[in-house]
Order: sequence, then C-alpha cells, then structure tokens
Amino acid sequence: MTVLALTGIAGSAQAGIGDPPVSVELVRSGVAHRPLFGVSFAHDGARGAAVGDRGTVLLTGDGGKSWIAQEVDTDLALLDVTLAGNRIIAVGQMGLVMVRDESGAWTERRVGVEERLLSIDAHEDGLAVAVGGFGEVWISTDGGASWAAPDVAFSSFVEEGYDPHLYAVEITAAGRIIVAGEFGLVVVSDDRGSSWRLVRQGDESISAVHVRTDGNGYAVGQNGIVLKTKDSGDHWERVDPGLGGNLLGVSSSPDGLVIVPGMRNMLVSTDDGATFSAVPDSDVNSNWYQQAATGSGGVFVVGHTGRVLRLFLH
Repeated sequence: MTVLALTGIAGSAQAGIGDPPVSVELVRSGVAHRPLFGVSFAHDGARGAAVGDRGTVLLTGDGGKSWIAQEVDTDLALLDVTLAGNRIIAVGQMGLVMVRDESGAWTERRVGVEERLLSIDAHEDGLAVAVGGFGEVWISTDGGASWAAPDVAFSSFVEEGYDPHLYAVEITAAGRIIVAGEFGLVVVSDDRGSSWRLVRQGDESISAVHVRTDGNGYAVGQNGIVLKTKDSGDHWERVDPGLGGNLLGVSSSPDGLVIVPGMRNMLVSTDDGATFSAVPDSDVNSNWYQQAATGSGGVFVVGHTGRVLRLFLH
C-alpha cells in the first residue's frame, strides 16, 4: 500500500492556501497491458464496479477497499460501467453491452452497431443511455435488456454536419440526460431522449461529465478544459485550473472535493472548483488515469496497468 499526502501545489489563479491535505492510496496494482477504463459506484457507496481491457470486470462491496475479479464471457474491451438498482451495465468495443442482473449472471446484449460504446449511465427507474463513436446514442428503458436509437442526428448540432464522437453521458437524479463529446458539444434531453437541445459547443472535446444531486457538476476534456454547472447542465462556465493536459475523468462530492484524472496529470480541488492543485506523484505524472467515481471509502480512479487509486480527505 502506498499513501501520498498532498498539501496544495499551486494550480490556479489563487492557490488553495490552507486547503485540507488529500491522500492517495494504491489499492490495486494490476498487471501490464490490462488497463482499466471505467469505474462506478451505486448510490449506497458500498457496491462498485471497474471494467477494462479484454473483458476485465472487478467488483467491490465494501466501498472500494477490496476488489474481486469477475468472469465475463468476452475478450473485447469494456470501456465504461454503471450501477443502478441491482443491475450493472458495462459497454465496450463493437457495440457490446454486458448486463449483470440481481442473480449475479452476466448477459451479452448488442445494440446493432459495431462502433465503440464509450460511456454509459443509468437511472434507478430503468432508464439507461449509452453513447459512442460517430454520434451513436442508444437508450434503454428496461435496465439494459433492450435498446433503441433516438430519432435524432447529432450531426445536426455540428456546423460542418459531421457525426461527432460522443465521449460522455450523465443522467441526473431528476432524469435529465446530458451527452458531451467532440467539438465541445453538450446536449441535454429532459424527456428520456425524445427531444434534445444544444446547450454548449466549443473547440475542445469533452471527455467526461459528472453532475451531483445538488445540481453542481463538472465537465472536463482536451487541453485542460474544466467547465462547471450550477443548474444541472443548463449553463456551463469555464474554470481555469491553471494547468494544461488532456483530462479524462471527473468526480465531485458535496464536501467540495473534485478529482480530475488525466494523461500524465491529475487535478484536485478541495473547495468545489475555486482552486486546483496537481498531484505530485511520479506515477500519475508519467502515466494515465481515465475515470473517477466516489464511493463510501473515498474517490477512486482507474487507469494504466489495471491500477486503482483511492483519494480521500484527512
């Protein structure tokens, strides 16, 4: 076990002087060439899942303290995962969807396309949304058992008419669907995917979105872009973290802790995005971590060689 204390390296216009220290713990080291791409926790904070290359699935029932490998019948990469109710839904290459029901059995589902599905989120009421390459959006209303594409072309939100890669989807507690991706797109639906409206576009691609139950949330992506919303995604304001690089994931909690993993860097805020610090760790600064999620044991990030890190406030 490795623990590193962070004491607030300057990262924004005003460094977070007096911020409580954050610690980083190596929970799982993994093996070479078997990266993890996605991690998620249920609302109880105890049950969680992480997924990765060649059908890797890890489950936890103790808030992330320990992770147990699962047997899943696929060699394809699983790129994201979500938990809702008693179900776990993972998505990946070649339009693959894997669903684990309350019995613990995994069932393969496919959405009828061969594009990669890059992100998945689900609501307790059975709504699930998966997004991926070249504008792919697929919606389930029965917890992942069946899927249909919405009657909308996301190319209509791009001036040049391209089908944008969609890298992130978030379903808020109220059921709003937020989809983000290439060309800085952020598109929302308030009617379970029947209609969509563009709320933002820009130059940098958006890699990840996280919105809390209080309506505050973040979107992060290319060239160090960090956006913040205070109204569940209707409006987004740019935050200057003072640090560049490609940011790949984000998680935040009501206590003000924001974790943003990325490519050879990781940002931490302990004041809900007012200031950011960089993680001064040789592993973080020479490798990549892709996603972050908050469980009862802290915030967990996953990435290269199947590693799982835990970040927590003292």
